Amino acid sequence: MLTLTLLAPGAMARSATATPCDLAQIRDADLDDALGRRSVEIISRAGRVGWETDARLKHLVTPTATISIGTNDVVLILEPGVAGSHRLAKTVNADSYRYRDMTYVRVPDTACRLQKITVMFTDTIRKRETKVDFAYVEGRLVSASGQQQPYSEGPMERSEGKD
Repeated sequence: MLTLTLLAPGAMARSATATPCDLAQIRDADLDDALGRRSVEIISRAGRVGWETDARLKHLVTPTATISIGTNDVVLILEPGVAGSHRLAKTVNADSYRYRDMTYVRVPDTACRLQKITVMFTDTIRKRETKVDFAYVEGRLVSASGQQQPYSEGPMERSEGKD
């Protein structure tokens, strides 16, 4: 099978002058934290007034990044790139977030290759959680796929003593 890829005029020049990956110097133990903070920054910036002209946001999100959000068994494919990130941020409408710290060891020199992290965003007013799976290549967002669910919460009695 033969695959032929046609590039738009100037595409080679753009890739040759592309910004180098800014995650290259991050140690493995700190990579999940860096990706988690980057994901939160994207949602935060994309939800602000002036997101359309935010140079940092445009740097973090590739123009072709695939963005989607789902609830139950319905998935909505949003616009690609920064516009889709904006719609995702507005839908998530989070006032808090959390992500897990690294629990495994990566192969050295992989920070700029495909990296994935999951971040949970919470809208405590509407009692909705949105789990978003972010994927990065060369430190830039290439996809974000969210799944939204309502939640219930309340206090409970803690376990007592040690076994």
